[in-house]
Amino acid sequence: MRFILTTGRDNYKQACQWTGVNLIADPDLLLTVEVAVEAALTYW
Repeated sequence: MRFILTTGRDNYKQACQWTGVNLIADPDLLLTVEVAVEAALTYW
């Protein structure tokens, strides 16, 4: 299984753009299934 590495502000900014969710203000939102799946689908 591969994981998306979201370490660092630039990676979180990119994930914010993909999902439309402010992950900089609340990075734990990336742990929710809905946001994680959306980020993964747009990444791949």
